[in-house]
Amino acid sequence: MEAIRKLLQEQFKNLLATGHLFRSNIEGDLLWMAYIEGFNNDPIFRATNSSVHNCNYCHNFVRHYGPIVAINQNYELISLFDIEDDKIPDEYKKSIKDMHDLIHAQGKVKDIFIESFAHLSDPRIPYEENPKNNQPTYRIGVEHNIKRYLAEDVARWPNSGIQVGHVETFRHFYLDLPREYVNFGSESREEIMSIRRSTKEAFQRILNEVSPDVMQLVIELEEQGSLLNAAQYMPSLKKCLEVAEQYQSLGTKQRDNFVWIQSLENRGAVIKASSAMGKLLEALSDGETSLEKACEDYNYRVDPANYRRATAPVSKSAILKAQEFIEKNGFEESFIRRCATIEDIQADLVLFSNQTETQTKTKVSIFDNLKPTAVAKTNNMAKGFDKLEKVPIDAFMADFLPRCENVEVYLDNIHKNNFMTLLTSNNKDSKRIFKWMNNFSWSYVGGNAGKSMIKTAVKQAGGNVEAPFRFSIMWNEDWQANPVTVDFDAHAIEPNGVEIFYSTPYRKDRGNQMTPCSGQLDIDMINPPRTGVENIYWTNTARLKDGKYVLFINNFGGTNRGCKAEIFIDGVTYQYHVTKAFRNKENQTIAEVWIKDGHLQKIDHSQWLVKEETKRETVYGLDTCQFHPVSLVCVSPNYWQGEGVGNKHYFFMLKGAKAPEKIRSIYNEFLIPELYNYRKVLEVLGNQLKVDSTPNQLSGLGFNATVRDEVVLRLTGDFENNKQKLIKVTF
Repeated sequence: MEAIRKLLQEQFKNLLATGHLFRSNIEGDLLWMAYIEGFNNDPIFRATNSSVHNCNYCHNFVRHYGPIVAINQNYELISLFDIEDDKIPDEYKKSIKDMHDLIHAQGKVKDIFIESFAHLSDPRIPYEENPKNNQPTYRIGVEHNIKRYLAEDVARWPNSGIQVGHVETFRHFYLDLPREYVNFGSESREEIMSIRRSTKEAFQRILNEVSPDVMQLVIELEEQGSLLNAAQYMPSLKKCLEVAEQYQSLGTKQRDNFVWIQSLENRGAVIKASSAMGKLLEALSDGETSLEKACEDYNYRVDPANYRRATAPVSKSAILKAQEFIEKNGFEESFIRRCATIEDIQADLVLFSNQTETQTKTKVSIFDNLKPTAVAKTNNMAKGFDKLEKVPIDAFMADFLPRCENVEVYLDNIHKNNFMTLLTSNNKDSKRIFKWMNNFSWSYVGGNAGKSMIKTAVKQAGGNVEAPFRFSIMWNEDWQANPVTVDFDAHAIEPNGVEIFYSTPYRKDRGNQMTPCSGQLDIDMINPPRTGVENIYWTNTARLKDGKYVLFINNFGGTNRGCKAEIFIDGVTYQYHVTKAFRNKENQTIAEVWIKDGHLQKIDHSQWLVKEETKRETVYGLDTCQFHPVSLVCVSPNYWQGEGVGNKHYFFMLKGAKAPEKIRSIYNEFLIPELYNYRKVLEVLGNQLKVDSTPNQLSGLGFNATVRDEVVLRLTGDFENNKQKLIKVTF
């Protein structure tokens, strides 16, 4: 015992030399079993249920202190049992080897190692008598105990050979623990270990989820003034970056040990995920949030009053990397763009299309030498449009458009967000940068790229927008100019009478419970200072019960100017706009959706289904509530060749339409995969490389084929019984 005990104490010094002690995940009882079972011929001592090596003191030591480990400079575990084989006494060789193998085969760090003075000074703990709180070291384990045998002992173990009066000294495992591993405060060992474990996990989460490039980007953003009040985070972030670069170079087994060391030595470098900086790092790492939006959100969190004073975010090193890649691969000219004109379309159609003239006519129609009718001042004409023949867009393109000599669009106020501009590269032969086989792109007013604004806002808030049946609402989207404070709530009543809204159990954040029809509320906002959204969705069409689903909005309280809503079902989006203010506690029904066999049977729309308004406005230089001549009709460039990429859009270019300001020409979602690694820089670059609004540009109305919409057209051409025809084209 003396020899092996000394070897363990020497090895413990090696563990202490690393600067940190830890507790492995190997249970002490498993180590004890390995220890005892390693003695193949362990002599019986006193009675058949005990042996020479089996004693309570040693058992207690191995159970409590056998799992102690440390981490060496190569970030590998070292244990008390890492002793050279030739130094170990023969009787202990197998036991020590088995304990060593158990830790190194299955072990990893579970917690830091810490003892408490309250435990060590407990009179029931026989390690040392009356320890003081100023000692340099503390005994863990019992060095020895002395036993004087009495007559009753001899009677108890008659075959043991012991004699009355015999004195025996028993030696056991023990170590001397430096005071830095003893807690003298009121916290329990478990509390301290939990805190250190949480710190380590937070540190590791950052290292796993945030790349060094993102950390460097944030440091540079702070240096250039794009992040408000971020200086407080910079020491931590710079240390994180230093640690992250080393972390990336390590193998999987070493990384966990590395993080344990760093979390103890650099506790100040841990950035909480819930902090403003943690949210920023998460946003920049998810690949979904733009750099500009991530910085804006961060700045709003830390300084709501002044968040717009920050400099626009641009990373120097990231720009250099992106610039090097773009120049090296010949993409630079493709990013130099302008508004397209009708001449560009004519030339490029010949250049990129293999279609016949007839096919081309149904694909893209160009109206050369048009003689439009005079623009009519038709303030009240829209009232007569309800009974017009409705023509799906595909039928219009195939059956009506080829017979047209002239096309005019009735420009309704609801089309303000449909305005778009077609763009192209200055050099028509520049290298392709988009996913489709040409260098044309498009940009909608406000840079929305034809997306549903409600769907985008819900997605940014973390809502499920991929479900087959969805009801979303949005309000206060113009909060910068005209903010309101109101709490709107989305409600849905299923055919079985089950209602989904904020106070029911069918919420993602309160147990994640779904209704029998697979419905749930996942976004609930209360008096949001900016754009507010709520979202109810159903995930499984097979569970949708037949019958009526009533969808409505309630004003729980607050002043407002109305609300917008969107229903998505069977691949079609329906949009609504409640244009009047809600009274407090007032409900507004949006629609009653009838389901049969998991699919839409019919919708009873409310009056709020998006349709014409009569107040005249000027948009893109054109007056609303009247007809305007069309100069060109085409599908979006992503459908000019082959089967197409992404959503199809239909464009009606209007004569005289001109964007009122510079136009964004690049969107990350359009770019080829080779440019994906530089998406953060290109997001900012796209916002900065806006093109001038030039004469003769191709601008007009765009319609996303996946969004429910309609437009009234006045056609002149070869039609039965009439040279002129009014129709309502639906999308």
